[in-house]
Amino acid sequence: MKATYRYGSLALGFIVFLLFIPYMIGYVTGKKNLSRQSESTGIFAIRTTPVKADVYLNGSKVDTTPADLKFLSQGFYEISLQKSGYKAWRKTLQIIPGKVTWVNPEPLKLFMFPESPQTQNLESDVLDIETTGQDVFALKTGFIHMYSFADGSLEKTLTVPITMNQIRSWPGATVLLLSDGKQLVGLNVQNGQVQVLGATPDLFSTISITRDGSFVYTRSKILYVETIGAAPATLATNVLSSYALGYGVYYVSKENGQVVLKHMQVSGSGSPVQTLDKAIPCPANCAIYVAGTKQIFIKSANVLYRLSDGWASMGDQVSNVVFDSSAPSLAYQNAGELNFYDFSEQKIWLIDRTGSQAQNMIFRGDLGYFFHLQNGSVQLLELDRRGEQNYYSYSDENPVAKFFLSEDGKRIALLAGNTVKLLTIVAE
Repeated sequence: MKATYRYGSLALGFIVFLLFIPYMIGYVTGKKNLSRQSESTGIFAIRTTPVKADVYLNGSKVDTTPADLKFLSQGFYEISLQKSGYKAWRKTLQIIPGKVTWVNPEPLKLFMFPESPQTQNLESDVLDIETTGQDVFALKTGFIHMYSFADGSLEKTLTVPITMNQIRSWPGATVLLLSDGKQLVGLNVQNGQVQVLGATPDLFSTISITRDGSFVYTRSKILYVETIGAAPATLATNVLSSYALGYGVYYVSKENGQVVLKHMQVSGSGSPVQTLDKAIPCPANCAIYVAGTKQIFIKSANVLYRLSDGWASMGDQVSNVVFDSSAPSLAYQNAGELNFYDFSEQKIWLIDRTGSQAQNMIFRGDLGYFFHLQNGSVQLLELDRRGEQNYYSYSDENPVAKFFLSEDGKRIALLAGNTVKLLTIVAE
């Protein structure tokens, strides 16, 4: 009798265990109500910078960030994030059964931008500004003030003996390029040495530099390299376009009736000259952009090409190409559309259909936004195209003429009117 009771108890316990298994699985996988009328659920995961943003789901406050909204039924939800002093963020996203949906594309945090950012007025009566990512240069009549991008402190004053009204630099560079519309001047930031360059003013926007601070440019189809303190040196002839990268230069030239792409080592070690391609889509003038031997782009007329087992067209109504080899990033407009080339995935993203010309374009994947200048204000367009894109802007009482982002993406330096201002847009 005892044995029969024991076996019966064991059998009953086993049956209860089997009945309980579905509920255990449901708890682990995010499912509930595992009955005949049960429905699968999912999770919204939300992480913001700064934290403690109020989370609204379909208009009702449900949590504060960081938040994981669990046991949500399948379907679309309107999510709103709100925090006092910050611009609201809204998006409609879908819950997929058994999945965790990141409200901010994993693993990025969702950055909330202030309504009225902390602002420092650095300087007035400024002609132009530039940055290397860590420093902000304010060009004035007769001198340049160099400010820290981190805190706005004045670090150095550089004397400019010739009156200039334009300034240009490159990420991490130790030299500046200046122009007054009549001549180009190179300025060494470290020792203050100044030199009038052999390049003509029309080359201001196309000159590039090597890693050791030498200027590279093409004038009258001759490729030159020029270092402050030395005379220009001829590198090659019959050159249509050039772009310096590292210690070398990539250039397009005509040789024996062919248009060829070459690489030349200017300083350091390496092969002096290499021919990379012999079928270049550049019959006359063109622009070349290089982020490496496998990331080469050419704009010929209105067509932008990428070298990939031949030259593939990226658009045939291209204008306003913005390229940064240090990121690297390439953004361009094609027939009213803003496009970005993703170097990591090697594909083109459509960012926006603006229908109008955007300027000063800066792509920041780490922040999740595309920055550009339009109608005199700084525009921020969300890169995440799931649902509607969030769109913000920062303006000034005077139209913004130019702006830059700090290397860490936390601050904007802008020139509005003739005043340089530093805006903090990401919380510390």
